[in-house]
Amino acid sequence: MAKSKRSMTDIFSKTEAAGQSEKDIIEARGVGLKKSEWAELEKIAAELGDMTLHAVTAYGVRYFLKQYQAGKIKPETKKTQSLPEL
Repeated sequence: MAKSKRSMTDIFSKTEAAGQSEKDIIEARGVGLKKSEWAELEKIAAELGDMTLHAVTAYGVRYFLKQYQAGKIKPETKKTQSLPEL
């Protein structure tokens, strides 16, 4: 079944579905990556054809979250700087 087109009469009306929890609303935030990493993501989006850079980036982040939550990956962390004792 095709989605019905939203009315443009009230552009400030809520867009989330009724009953959708606050935590499931999409929130845009910036991601700082190296230029070469953005270039790689753009290359992937172009190869896939029908995916935007944003969609590929969101997919990558969501994939990471699922893998991390499943215990399949564990990023290494290390202390980069020690402050002197006072």
